[in-house]
Amino acid sequence: MNKAKIINITKYMFLLPLILVAVIVFSGCGTTPFRDNPSADDVVYGNGSLAVTKGDYLYFVNGYIASDEVGDTNHEGSVTYGALYRIKLDEKGNPVEVEPEYDEDGNEIFDGSNALQNVDVLASKVAGFENMGLYIFGDYIYYASPYNGMDSNREVLSDQVDIFRIKLDRSGSSEWLYTTQSTNENVQYSMFEINGEVCLAILDGTKLVAIKFDQNGRKQQTTVNENVTSVAFFKYATSTTTVTEFNHDLYYTRNITEEDDVSYPSGNVVCKFNFATFSNTDKIFMDGTSTITFKMASKDRLFYEKQLSTSQNETVTLYSIQDATNIGGANETRISNSYSTYNFTPSGNSTVVAYDSDNTKIVLVNYPNLNSNVELYSGSATVIDVTEDYVYFTDNTNNTISRINYVEMAKFVKGEVNTAPEVETISASGTTVFTGQANYVTIYGNKIYYLNTYESDNYYLHQIDLSQYDTEASSYYDHFIGVLLEEDYETQSEEE
Repeated sequence: MNKAKIINITKYMFLLPLILVAVIVFSGCGTTPFRDNPSADDVVYGNGSLAVTKGDYLYFVNGYIASDEVGDTNHEGSVTYGALYRIKLDEKGNPVEVEPEYDEDGNEIFDGSNALQNVDVLASKVAGFENMGLYIFGDYIYYASPYNGMDSNREVLSDQVDIFRIKLDRSGSSEWLYTTQSTNENVQYSMFEINGEVCLAILDGTKLVAIKFDQNGRKQQTTVNENVTSVAFFKYATSTTTVTEFNHDLYYTRNITEEDDVSYPSGNVVCKFNFATFSNTDKIFMDGTSTITFKMASKDRLFYEKQLSTSQNETVTLYSIQDATNIGGANETRISNSYSTYNFTPSGNSTVVAYDSDNTKIVLVNYPNLNSNVELYSGSATVIDVTEDYVYFTDNTNNTISRINYVEMAKFVKGEVNTAPEVETISASGTTVFTGQANYVTIYGNKIYYLNTYESDNYYLHQIDLSQYDTEASSYYDHFIGVLLEEDYETQSEEE
Protein backbone atom coordinates (compact mmCIF):
# COMPACT_ATOMS: atom_id res chain seq x y z
CA MET A 1 0.00 0.00 0.00
CA ASN A 2 2.75 2.38 0.95
CA LYS A 3 4.73 1.37 -2.13
CA ALA A 4 1.78 2.16 -4.34
CA LYS A 5 1.66 5.66 -2.86
CA ILE A 6 5.37 6.21 -3.49
CA ILE A 7 5.05 5.09 -7.11
CA ASN A 8 2.04 7.41 -7.51
CA ILE A 9 3.95 10.46 -6.30
CA THR A 10 7.01 9.64 -8.35
CA LYS A 11 4.80 9.34 -11.37
CA TYR A 12 4.00 13.07 -11.15
CA MET A 13 7.40 14.38 -10.08
CA PHE A 14 7.86 15.97 -13.48
CA LEU A 15 5.11 18.44 -12.51
CA LEU A 16 7.03 19.73 -9.47
CA PRO A 17 8.90 22.53 -11.30
CA LEU A 18 5.61 23.73 -12.78
CA ILE A 19 3.97 23.71 -9.35
CA LEU A 20 6.84 25.71 -7.87
CA VAL A 21 6.64 28.27 -10.67
CA ALA A 22 2.91 28.61 -10.12
CA VAL A 23 3.42 29.18 -6.40
CA ILE A 24 6.05 31.85 -7.08
CA VAL A 25 3.92 33.58 -9.70
CA PHE A 26 0.77 33.70 -7.60
CA SER A 27 2.72 34.73 -4.50
CA GLY A 28 4.10 37.69 -6.44
CA CYS A 29 0.67 38.85 -7.49
CA GLY A 30 -0.07 40.31 -4.08
CA THR A 31 -3.10 39.67 -1.94
CA THR A 32 -6.66 38.85 -2.91
CA PRO A 33 -8.57 41.61 -4.74
CA PHE A 34 -11.33 43.35 -2.82
CA ARG A 35 -14.86 42.25 -3.60
CA ASP A 36 -16.52 45.46 -2.42
CA ASN A 37 -15.29 48.76 -3.82
CA PRO A 38 -16.56 52.30 -4.33
CA SER A 39 -18.55 53.02 -7.47
CA ALA A 40 -16.79 54.61 -10.41
CA ASP A 41 -18.86 57.80 -10.09
CA ASP A 42 -18.42 58.21 -6.31
CA VAL A 43 -16.97 61.60 -5.36
CA VAL A 44 -13.36 61.83 -4.18
CA TYR A 45 -12.46 64.17 -1.31
CA GLY A 46 -9.05 65.05 0.08
CA ASN A 47 -6.76 64.46 -2.91
CA GLY A 48 -3.16 65.32 -2.07
CA SER A 49 -3.47 64.51 1.62
CA LEU A 50 -2.80 61.68 4.08
CA ALA A 51 -6.44 60.49 3.99
CA VAL A 52 -8.69 60.44 0.91
CA THR A 53 -12.30 59.27 0.66
CA LYS A 54 -14.17 57.83 -2.29
CA GLY A 55 -17.74 56.82 -1.60
CA ASP A 56 -17.91 54.93 1.71
CA TYR A 57 -14.19 54.14 1.74
CA LEU A 58 -11.34 56.02 3.36
CA TYR A 59 -7.82 55.43 1.99
CA PHE A 60 -5.13 56.47 4.44
CA VAL A 61 -1.54 56.19 5.60
CA ASN A 62 -1.28 53.90 8.61
CA GLY A 63 1.26 55.97 10.52
CA TYR A 64 4.29 58.09 9.78
CA ILE A 65 7.97 57.21 9.60
CA ALA A 66 10.77 59.59 8.67
CA SER A 67 12.45 58.53 5.44
CA ASP A 68 15.89 58.33 7.06
CA GLU A 69 14.51 55.71 9.47
CA VAL A 70 13.02 53.44 6.80
CA GLY A 71 16.23 51.57 6.02
CA ASP A 72 16.06 48.58 3.66
CA THR A 73 12.64 47.34 4.90
CA ASN A 74 10.44 49.19 2.39
CA HIS A 75 9.54 46.25 0.18
CA GLU A 76 5.96 45.54 -0.85
CA GLY A 77 4.49 42.86 1.36
CA SER A 78 6.66 43.59 4.40
CA VAL A 79 5.24 46.88 5.71
CA THR A 80 2.35 47.47 8.15
CA TYR A 81 3.24 50.64 10.02
CA GLY A 82 3.17 53.56 7.58
CA ALA A 83 1.60 51.48 4.80
CA LEU A 84 -1.39 52.36 2.60
CA TYR A 85 -4.70 51.08 4.00
CA ARG A 86 -8.41 51.47 3.46
CA ILE A 87 -11.45 51.25 5.75
CA LYS A 88 -15.17 51.25 5.04
CA LEU A 89 -16.95 54.04 6.92
CA ASP A 90 -20.53 54.16 8.22
CA GLU A 91 -23.29 56.40 6.90
CA LYS A 92 -21.93 59.29 8.98
CA GLY A 93 -18.44 58.88 7.58
CA ASN A 94 -16.97 57.41 10.77
CA PRO A 95 -15.17 54.10 11.41
CA VAL A 96 -17.33 51.20 12.60
CA GLU A 97 -16.30 49.79 15.97
CA VAL A 98 -17.00 46.28 17.21
CA GLU A 99 -16.66 44.68 20.59
CA PRO A 100 -13.12 43.36 21.19
CA GLU A 101 -12.48 39.69 21.85
CA TYR A 102 -11.01 38.41 25.13
CA ASP A 103 -9.00 35.35 26.05
CA GLU A 104 -9.96 32.89 28.80
CA ASP A 105 -8.19 35.07 31.38
CA GLY A 106 -10.22 38.14 30.43
CA ASN A 107 -7.40 39.91 28.59
CA GLU A 108 -8.24 41.76 25.39
CA ILE A 109 -6.84 39.93 22.36
CA PHE A 110 -4.52 42.03 20.24
CA ASP A 111 -5.87 42.26 16.68
CA GLY A 112 -4.03 45.30 15.35
CA SER A 113 -7.11 47.23 14.23
CA ASN A 114 -8.28 47.67 17.84
CA ALA A 115 -11.78 46.40 17.07
CA LEU A 116 -12.51 48.33 13.87
CA GLN A 117 -14.47 46.73 11.05
CA ASN A 118 -13.41 46.47 7.43
CA VAL A 119 -9.77 47.57 7.70
CA ASP A 120 -7.53 46.23 4.91
CA VAL A 121 -4.04 46.86 3.61
CA LEU A 122 -3.98 48.11 0.04
CA ALA A 123 -0.26 48.58 -0.59
CA SER A 124 2.23 47.20 1.91
CA LYS A 125 4.83 49.90 1.32
CA VAL A 126 5.59 53.02 3.34
CA ALA A 127 3.19 55.80 2.28
CA GLY A 128 3.30 57.88 5.46
CA PHE A 129 6.48 60.02 5.42
CA GLU A 130 7.60 63.62 4.75
CA ASN A 131 6.37 63.69 1.14
CA MET A 132 3.14 61.76 1.65
CA GLY A 133 0.18 62.61 -0.51
CA LEU A 134 -2.59 60.33 -1.80
CA TYR A 135 -4.55 60.95 -5.01
CA ILE A 136 -7.45 58.95 -6.45
CA PHE A 137 -8.32 59.17 -10.14
CA GLY A 138 -10.51 56.58 -11.83
CA ASP A 139 -9.65 53.06 -10.67
CA TYR A 140 -6.23 53.98 -9.26
CA ILE A 141 -4.79 55.50 -6.14
CA TYR A 142 -1.43 57.26 -6.53
CA TYR A 143 1.05 57.50 -3.66
CA ALA A 144 4.66 58.39 -2.86
CA SER A 145 7.08 56.19 -0.93
CA PRO A 146 10.74 56.38 0.15
CA TYR A 147 13.04 54.93 -2.51
CA ASN A 148 14.53 51.56 -1.51
CA GLY A 149 17.44 51.46 -3.97
CA MET A 150 21.08 51.55 -2.88
CA ASP A 151 24.18 53.48 -3.86
CA SER A 152 27.55 51.96 -4.72
CA ASN A 153 28.34 51.64 -0.99
CA ARG A 154 25.17 49.61 -0.37
CA GLU A 155 23.61 52.53 1.50
CA VAL A 156 19.83 52.78 1.09
CA LEU A 157 18.76 55.98 -0.71
CA SER A 158 15.51 56.33 1.22
CA ASP A 159 15.70 60.13 1.13
CA GLN A 160 14.77 59.97 -2.56
CA VAL A 161 11.12 59.55 -3.53
CA ASP A 162 9.31 56.88 -5.54
CA ILE A 163 5.85 57.48 -6.97
CA PHE A 164 3.51 54.52 -7.55
CA ARG A 165 -0.07 53.75 -8.36
CA ILE A 166 -2.19 50.70 -7.53
CA LYS A 167 -5.73 49.63 -8.40
CA LEU A 168 -8.33 50.52 -5.78
CA ASP A 169 -9.63 46.95 -5.85
CA ARG A 170 -6.11 45.62 -5.05
CA SER A 171 -5.93 43.62 -8.28
CA GLY A 172 -2.22 43.52 -9.09
CA SER A 173 0.80 45.04 -7.42
CA SER A 174 1.93 48.64 -7.21
CA GLU A 175 3.05 50.11 -10.54
CA TRP A 176 6.19 52.24 -10.41
CA LEU A 177 5.90 55.64 -12.12
CA TYR A 178 8.93 57.76 -11.21
CA THR A 179 11.98 57.99 -8.93
CA THR A 180 13.40 61.37 -8.01
CA GLN A 181 17.09 62.14 -8.31
CA SER A 182 16.84 64.75 -5.56
CA THR A 183 16.26 64.18 -1.86
CA ASN A 184 12.78 64.64 -0.40
CA GLU A 185 13.25 68.19 0.94
CA ASN A 186 13.88 69.29 -2.67
CA VAL A 187 10.89 67.46 -4.14
CA GLN A 188 7.37 68.80 -4.76
CA TYR A 189 4.59 67.22 -6.76
CA SER A 190 0.92 67.67 -7.55
CA MET A 191 -1.75 65.77 -9.47
CA PHE A 192 -4.97 66.75 -11.24
CA GLU A 193 -7.24 65.56 -14.04
CA ILE A 194 -7.95 67.35 -17.31
CA ASN A 195 -10.65 65.98 -19.62
CA GLY A 196 -10.27 62.46 -18.23
CA GLU A 197 -6.47 62.51 -18.46
CA VAL A 198 -4.49 62.13 -15.23
CA CYS A 199 -1.62 64.61 -14.89
CA LEU A 200 1.38 64.49 -12.57
CA ALA A 201 3.78 67.43 -12.17
CA ILE A 202 7.04 66.83 -10.28
CA LEU A 203 9.67 69.36 -9.30
CA ASP A 204 12.71 67.11 -8.81
CA GLY A 205 15.32 69.52 -7.49
CA THR A 206 15.64 71.93 -10.43
CA LYS A 207 14.13 69.51 -12.95
CA LEU A 208 10.45 69.84 -13.83
CA VAL A 209 8.92 66.57 -15.05
CA ALA A 210 5.45 66.16 -16.58
CA ILE A 211 3.65 62.80 -16.76
CA LYS A 212 0.20 62.19 -18.22
CA PHE A 213 -2.04 59.14 -18.60
CA ASP A 214 -4.61 59.45 -21.38
CA GLN A 215 -8.10 57.94 -21.16
CA ASN A 216 -6.76 54.63 -22.48
CA GLY A 217 -4.06 54.47 -19.83
CA ARG A 218 -1.18 55.31 -22.16
CA LYS A 219 1.63 57.14 -20.40
CA GLN A 220 3.44 60.25 -21.67
CA GLN A 221 6.47 61.66 -19.89
CA THR A 222 8.74 64.59 -20.61
CA THR A 223 11.37 66.67 -18.86
CA VAL A 224 10.01 70.19 -19.25
CA ASN A 225 13.13 72.02 -18.07
CA GLU A 226 16.20 71.21 -15.96
CA ASN A 227 16.89 74.76 -14.77
CA VAL A 228 13.72 75.49 -12.80
CA THR A 229 13.67 77.79 -9.76
CA SER A 230 9.98 77.78 -8.75
CA VAL A 231 6.60 76.32 -9.78
CA ALA A 232 3.09 77.69 -9.23
CA PHE A 233 1.49 74.44 -8.06
CA PHE A 234 -2.27 74.35 -7.59
CA LYS A 235 -4.53 71.93 -5.77
CA TYR A 236 -7.83 70.25 -6.65
CA ALA A 237 -8.88 68.17 -3.66
CA THR A 238 -12.36 67.17 -4.86
CA SER A 239 -13.15 65.17 -7.99
CA THR A 240 -16.31 67.15 -8.77
CA THR A 241 -14.33 70.39 -9.15
CA THR A 242 -13.37 70.85 -12.79
CA VAL A 243 -9.84 72.08 -13.46
CA THR A 244 -10.15 75.55 -14.96
CA GLU A 245 -8.66 76.32 -18.35
CA PHE A 246 -6.33 78.71 -16.53
CA ASN A 247 -4.89 75.70 -14.66
CA HIS A 248 -4.27 73.74 -17.84
CA ASP A 249 -1.03 75.74 -17.77
CA LEU A 250 1.54 75.07 -15.08
CA TYR A 251 3.63 78.22 -14.62
CA TYR A 252 7.26 78.05 -13.59
CA THR A 253 10.43 80.15 -13.53
CA ARG A 254 13.91 79.31 -14.73
CA ASN A 255 17.31 80.94 -14.64
CA ILE A 256 18.50 83.04 -17.54
CA THR A 257 20.91 81.20 -19.85
CA GLU A 258 23.27 82.27 -22.63
CA GLU A 259 20.63 81.31 -25.20
CA ASP A 260 18.34 84.07 -23.91
CA ASP A 261 20.71 86.65 -25.42
CA VAL A 262 20.02 89.56 -23.07
CA SER A 263 22.31 92.54 -22.63
CA TYR A 264 21.95 92.58 -18.83
CA PRO A 265 21.23 89.01 -17.71
CA SER A 266 19.60 89.73 -14.37
CA GLY A 267 16.35 88.38 -12.94
CA ASN A 268 14.83 85.23 -14.38
CA VAL A 269 12.35 83.90 -16.95
CA VAL A 270 8.66 83.00 -16.58
CA CYS A 271 7.50 80.00 -18.63
CA LYS A 272 4.50 77.69 -18.77
CA PHE A 273 3.72 74.08 -19.64
CA ASN A 274 0.27 73.17 -20.95
CA PHE A 275 -0.85 69.73 -19.78
CA ALA A 276 -3.83 69.60 -22.15
CA THR A 277 -1.61 69.88 -25.23
CA PHE A 278 1.52 68.56 -23.46
CA SER A 279 3.53 71.45 -24.84
CA ASN A 280 5.90 74.05 -23.40
CA THR A 281 6.05 77.82 -23.88
CA ASP A 282 9.59 78.65 -22.85
CA LYS A 283 9.40 82.40 -22.39
CA ILE A 284 6.32 84.46 -21.58
CA PHE A 285 7.96 87.11 -19.42
CA MET A 286 11.52 88.39 -18.95
CA ASP A 287 12.50 92.00 -18.36
CA GLY A 288 16.15 91.61 -17.35
CA THR A 289 15.61 93.00 -13.85
CA SER A 290 12.78 91.08 -12.10
CA THR A 291 13.34 87.88 -10.17
CA ILE A 292 10.01 86.08 -9.88
CA THR A 293 9.37 83.29 -7.36
CA PHE A 294 6.02 81.54 -7.71
CA LYS A 295 4.35 80.65 -4.41
CA MET A 296 1.03 79.12 -5.47
CA ALA A 297 -1.83 79.31 -7.95
CA SER A 298 -5.58 79.50 -7.41
CA LYS A 299 -8.18 78.65 -10.05
CA ASP A 300 -7.67 81.94 -11.88
CA ARG A 301 -4.71 83.73 -10.34
CA LEU A 302 -0.95 83.41 -9.83
CA PHE A 303 0.73 84.41 -6.57
CA TYR A 304 4.42 85.28 -6.68
CA GLU A 305 7.16 87.22 -4.98
CA LYS A 306 9.19 89.74 -6.95
CA GLN A 307 12.48 91.50 -6.37
CA LEU A 308 14.17 93.96 -8.72
CA SER A 309 17.89 93.60 -9.41
CA THR A 310 18.12 97.39 -9.79
CA SER A 311 17.45 97.69 -6.05
CA GLN A 312 18.92 94.74 -4.19
CA ASN A 313 17.89 96.17 -0.84
CA GLU A 314 14.25 96.42 -1.85
CA THR A 315 11.97 94.22 0.21
CA VAL A 316 10.73 91.13 -1.60
CA THR A 317 7.05 91.73 -2.35
CA LEU A 318 4.07 89.41 -2.89
CA TYR A 319 1.91 90.03 -5.96
CA SER A 320 -0.94 88.34 -7.79
CA ILE A 321 -2.01 88.47 -11.41
CA GLN A 322 -4.35 86.69 -13.79
CA ASP A 323 -2.18 87.02 -16.92
CA ALA A 324 1.50 86.22 -16.44
CA THR A 325 2.47 88.06 -19.63
CA ASN A 326 1.53 91.29 -17.83
CA ILE A 327 3.82 90.90 -14.83
CA GLY A 328 4.99 94.39 -13.93
CA GLY A 329 1.99 95.92 -15.69
CA ALA A 330 -1.18 97.65 -14.56
CA ASN A 331 -3.03 94.38 -13.85
CA GLU A 332 -0.47 93.26 -11.29
CA THR A 333 -1.84 93.43 -7.73
CA ARG A 334 0.60 94.24 -4.94
CA ILE A 335 -0.47 92.29 -1.86
CA SER A 336 2.15 92.62 0.86
CA ASN A 337 5.73 92.17 1.88
CA SER A 338 7.12 88.65 1.90
CA TYR A 339 5.99 86.02 4.42
CA SER A 340 6.98 82.42 5.13
CA THR A 341 3.89 80.69 3.76
CA TYR A 342 0.64 81.67 2.10
CA ASN A 343 -2.85 80.22 1.77
CA PHE A 344 -5.40 81.84 -0.48
CA THR A 345 -8.97 82.29 0.73
CA PRO A 346 -12.13 80.83 -0.87
CA SER A 347 -13.22 84.31 -1.99
CA GLY A 348 -11.21 84.00 -5.19
CA ASN A 349 -9.65 87.46 -4.89
CA SER A 350 -6.12 88.42 -3.77
CA THR A 351 -6.84 88.02 -0.04
CA VAL A 352 -4.41 85.59 1.57
CA VAL A 353 -3.70 84.14 4.99
CA ALA A 354 0.04 84.29 5.67
CA TYR A 355 2.36 83.04 8.37
CA ASP A 356 4.96 85.51 9.59
CA SER A 357 7.79 83.32 10.93
CA ASP A 358 9.87 86.33 12.00
CA ASN A 359 7.16 87.49 14.38
CA THR A 360 5.47 84.06 14.83
CA LYS A 361 1.95 85.07 13.94
CA ILE A 362 -0.80 84.33 11.43
CA VAL A 363 -2.05 87.40 9.56
CA LEU A 364 -4.91 88.17 7.19
CA VAL A 365 -3.55 90.12 4.23
CA ASN A 366 -5.24 92.33 1.63
CA TYR A 367 -8.77 91.89 2.94
CA PRO A 368 -11.32 94.12 1.14
CA ASN A 369 -11.80 97.58 2.68
CA LEU A 370 -8.98 97.10 5.20
CA ASN A 371 -5.82 99.17 4.85
CA SER A 372 -3.66 97.02 7.12
CA ASN A 373 -3.04 93.36 7.91
CA VAL A 374 -5.08 91.69 10.63
CA GLU A 375 -3.40 89.53 13.25
CA LEU A 376 -5.34 86.28 13.67
CA TYR A 377 -3.07 84.34 16.00
CA SER A 378 0.23 84.86 17.80
CA GLY A 379 2.53 81.90 18.34
CA SER A 380 4.40 79.15 16.53
CA ALA A 381 1.91 77.69 14.08
CA THR A 382 1.41 75.89 10.77
CA VAL A 383 -1.56 76.95 8.66
CA ILE A 384 -3.34 73.85 7.41
CA ASP A 385 -6.13 75.26 5.29
CA VAL A 386 -8.60 78.08 4.84
CA THR A 387 -12.13 76.75 4.31
CA GLU A 388 -15.32 78.77 4.27
CA ASP A 389 -14.85 81.43 6.99
CA TYR A 390 -12.21 79.62 9.05
CA VAL A 391 -8.44 79.42 9.19
CA TYR A 392 -7.36 76.02 10.53
CA PHE A 393 -3.89 75.68 11.98
CA THR A 394 -1.75 73.63 14.32
CA ASP A 395 -0.37 75.18 17.49
CA ASN A 396 3.19 73.87 17.28
CA THR A 397 3.90 74.63 20.95
CA ASN A 398 0.92 72.85 22.49
CA ASN A 399 0.52 70.31 19.65
CA THR A 400 -3.14 71.05 19.08
CA ILE A 401 -5.42 71.81 16.13
CA SER A 402 -7.26 75.14 16.32
CA ARG A 403 -9.33 77.44 14.15
CA ILE A 404 -10.44 81.05 14.05
CA ASN A 405 -13.14 82.79 12.02
CA TYR A 406 -11.18 85.27 9.90
CA VAL A 407 -14.31 86.86 8.43
CA GLU A 408 -15.62 87.76 11.88
CA MET A 409 -12.18 89.04 12.87
CA ALA A 410 -12.16 91.34 9.83
CA LYS A 411 -15.62 92.61 10.79
CA PHE A 412 -14.38 93.29 14.31
CA VAL A 413 -11.39 95.28 13.03
CA LYS A 414 -13.70 97.30 10.77
CA GLY A 415 -16.01 98.00 13.71
CA GLU A 416 -18.95 96.06 12.29
CA VAL A 417 -19.18 93.77 15.35
CA ASN A 418 -18.31 94.46 18.98
CA THR A 419 -16.64 91.18 19.93
CA ALA A 420 -13.56 89.58 18.41
CA PRO A 421 -13.83 85.84 17.67
CA GLU A 422 -11.80 83.57 19.90
CA VAL A 423 -9.41 80.85 18.85
CA GLU A 424 -11.18 77.49 19.20
CA THR A 425 -9.17 74.37 20.03
CA ILE A 426 -10.48 71.49 17.91
CA SER A 427 -8.37 68.52 18.98
CA ALA A 428 -9.37 66.61 22.09
CA SER A 429 -7.64 66.88 25.44
CA GLY A 430 -5.10 64.08 25.83
CA THR A 431 -4.18 63.92 22.16
CA THR A 432 -0.82 65.16 20.87
CA VAL A 433 -1.02 66.34 17.28
CA PHE A 434 2.03 65.69 15.09
CA THR A 435 2.86 69.15 13.75
CA GLY A 436 5.40 70.86 11.53
CA GLN A 437 4.07 70.38 8.00
CA ALA A 438 0.70 71.25 6.51
CA ASN A 439 0.35 67.76 4.97
CA TYR A 440 0.29 66.16 8.44
CA VAL A 441 -3.34 67.28 8.79
CA THR A 442 -6.20 67.51 6.29
CA ILE A 443 -9.70 68.96 6.45
CA TYR A 444 -12.73 68.42 4.24
CA GLY A 445 -16.41 68.59 5.01
CA ASN A 446 -16.93 68.14 8.74
CA LYS A 447 -13.94 65.80 9.17
CA ILE A 448 -10.37 66.51 10.19
CA TYR A 449 -7.72 63.81 9.80
CA TYR A 450 -4.45 64.11 11.67
CA LEU A 451 -1.58 62.08 13.09
CA ASN A 452 -1.73 61.52 16.84
CA THR A 453 1.50 60.90 18.74
CA TYR A 454 1.71 57.77 20.93
CA GLU A 455 3.97 57.08 23.90
CA SER A 456 6.25 55.00 21.66
CA ASP A 457 6.73 58.08 19.42
CA ASN A 458 4.77 56.33 16.70
CA TYR A 459 2.03 58.27 14.91
CA TYR A 460 -1.40 57.01 13.88
CA LEU A 461 -4.33 58.49 12.00
CA HIS A 462 -7.18 59.98 14.00
CA GLN A 463 -10.41 61.55 12.79
CA ILE A 464 -12.18 64.51 14.40
CA ASP A 465 -15.89 64.69 13.62
CA LEU A 466 -16.95 68.34 13.71
CA SER A 467 -20.63 67.31 13.56
CA GLN A 468 -20.42 65.48 16.89
CA TYR A 469 -19.59 67.37 20.08
CA ASP A 470 -19.15 65.60 23.40
CA THR A 471 -20.50 68.04 25.99
CA GLU A 472 -19.16 66.02 28.91
CA ALA A 473 -15.61 65.96 27.52
CA SER A 474 -15.99 69.48 26.04
CA SER A 475 -14.50 68.34 22.76
CA TYR A 476 -15.43 66.94 19.38
CA TYR A 477 -15.52 63.18 18.96
CA ASP A 478 -12.14 61.73 18.09
CA HIS A 479 -11.82 58.35 16.34
CA PHE A 480 -8.73 56.19 15.94
CA ILE A 481 -8.35 54.76 12.43
CA GLY A 482 -5.77 52.17 11.48
CA VAL A 483 -3.84 49.08 12.45
CA LEU A 484 -1.56 49.28 15.47
CA LEU A 485 1.76 47.73 16.23
CA GLU A 486 1.48 45.55 19.31
CA GLU A 487 3.66 47.95 21.31
CA ASP A 488 1.03 50.67 20.80
CA TYR A 489 -2.06 48.53 21.44
CA GLU A 490 -2.22 48.88 25.21
CA THR A 491 -1.67 52.64 24.97
CA GLN A 492 -4.62 52.98 22.60
CA SER A 493 -6.85 50.83 24.82
CA GLU A 494 -6.03 52.98 27.85
CA GLU A 495 -6.80 56.18 25.95
CA GLU A 496 -10.25 54.88 25.06
